[in-house]
Amino acid sequence: MTSIRRILWLAALVLLPAITNGCIVRGAADTVLEIKRDVPNAMPIDSDQIVFGLKTVLWRGGEHSYEVVGHGAHPREHETYMFFASEGYPLLVDRFIYITPDGPPEEWPDYRIAFAARTILFADDESDPWTMLLFTGTLPPPRKTLFNRLKFTLIQVPMVSASGPIRTIYVSGTIIATPADDEDFDQLVESYQRALREE
Repeated sequence: MTSIRRILWLAALVLLPAITNGCIVRGAADTVLEIKRDVPNAMPIDSDQIVFGLKTVLWRGGEHSYEVVGHGAHPREHETYMFFASEGYPLLVDRFIYITPDGPPEEWPDYRIAFAARTILFADDESDPWTMLLFTGTLPPPRKTLFNRLKFTLIQVPMVSASGPIRTIYVSGTIIATPADDEDFDQLVESYQRALREE
């Protein structure tokens, strides 16, 4: 038996009981971001970062003028994970991104990014955990990748909030958006706008 066949056989032995007992495997989201809060008087060794995924990220537009919207809620969307159907469902915390061009297409504009999430995502004990916080910042233009997807690369991008207990965050990671028709895109934008109105 070749080593590859042996590995596949062992994997089947491990996964078969899990599958027959209602185990579900979920793959990691393509879009994974890491947030660091700007914490006054924090020590350099303090680890104050949050990693999360956005399972659904869509784009529309063209000619260097793209619009992107994304949503995530599950706490483990940034990783591939297994769970059993009999397990209780985890607490879902909505988070959205909305990206629009910051200038006309012919200028190869930068992009304005808005990030909205409940305060509880930041584990902030001083505020209402369900308040929706909104942060904004600027991104360089995306590039096209395989399968007509858009890719934004973020490296310590500062984003600020006009109000709320947290005023500045720094975002790193990758945003991967897939093309969408207008109906699907508009529905996700409406979900984002509704979450902001409910704040």
